[in-house]
Amino acid sequence: MLKKQLKMFYSQIYPSTQSASNNAPLSLPAIVEKINESLVTLAYRQTNFGILTSIFCGIIIWVRTHSDAVHISASNFWFFLLLSTSLLRFILVKIYLNFGEHTKNAFWRKLYIAQATLGGGVWGLLPILLLPGSTSSEQILMVMVIAGITSGAVPFISSVLTASVIYSSTTLIPLLVYFIFLNASADLLMALATAVYLIFLIVQSKKINAMLANGLLLQFELHAAKNSLEYSATHDPLTKVANRNLFNKKFMHALATAKYHSRGLALIYLDLDHFKKVNDTYGHVYGDQLLMAFVQRLQEIFKHEDMIARLGGDEFTIILENIHDKSEVDQYVARLQEKENEPVVIKDHKFIIKASIGISIFPADGSDFDALLNAADTAMYAAKKKVNVLDS
Repeated sequence: MLKKQLKMFYSQIYPSTQSASNNAPLSLPAIVEKINESLVTLAYRQTNFGILTSIFCGIIIWVRTHSDAVHISASNFWFFLLLSTSLLRFILVKIYLNFGEHTKNAFWRKLYIAQATLGGGVWGLLPILLLPGSTSSEQILMVMVIAGITSGAVPFISSVLTASVIYSSTTLIPLLVYFIFLNASADLLMALATAVYLIFLIVQSKKINAMLANGLLLQFELHAAKNSLEYSATHDPLTKVANRNLFNKKFMHALATAKYHSRGLALIYLDLDHFKKVNDTYGHVYGDQLLMAFVQRLQEIFKHEDMIARLGGDEFTIILENIHDKSEVDQYVARLQEKENEPVVIKDHKFIIKASIGISIFPADGSDFDALLNAADTAMYAAKKKVNVLDS
């Protein structure tokens, strides 16, 4: 159910063209995994309160039964087992909260199910060890405590549904067995009541789990919707690279960093040659495909941390940080020019993508945003004029 809701939401917020981008948000499986991680974390964070409650109820049972000559050994053994398993569960919770939240979720989920099984198993031993031969008041007390423990545990551990079902089952099924087989006279009515109660707890566990998952899903939807709006505001809808707004912010930040650390910074300004002719001759569909092919080529050449941006139309910029001298920039440009001879095929038509390139370098060509942008823009248009002169 959770995956189905997420799939519908994801298709609305993140179109398929965006999800394929390097800058795209998390994939659908990653979202499901994150929600499951949150459910496991929620279960661990609530466990300590349940353990303390279990110990408190165990003390009540032990005080009531350990002085009974018939049950003293069994009572002491059971209480020791309860304290030992509670300590182990405390330790597991402590380890998870300190280290486990950032490790493999599947392992900690299985471990949580195991410790819930252990906790439920200890309470499941209670009717087997202590109910036979007990007075009616002791039996009533134990049955009430077992019922209270299970009903109180369900809201806290239902974020891991399997753990909740196993805990309730390991606690109540032995009680069911007692009423049918170990009681002096089989009490079928109590056995039926116990079975119905167990089914009720399992149903409640499923409902609580669904409620928690839907709550987390709602939080994620709100967060994802916000991220999607921010993504749309900072990325070009066609090529999925940064738009002018994000480029301006990135360039200002890169320039400030370069000044602070006394490092070099380069700005490459590119404009596709004869792009208008492609649009006029073949249509905008071909033009769009050509732009996306050009961006893919840029992404193959420039490093991941380098910012590629589309300022509009067929104009692109690339920010190169930590540049030591112009020769480093020239190497990138040379690689780009080498790829210009590789044709791009769009619907059986071959195109050669060439671009006029302008470069500015901090601090040689300017020390502020406008100066560097104008220097690169001027150099690009000077290169564009040479292309137009050669074509004429």
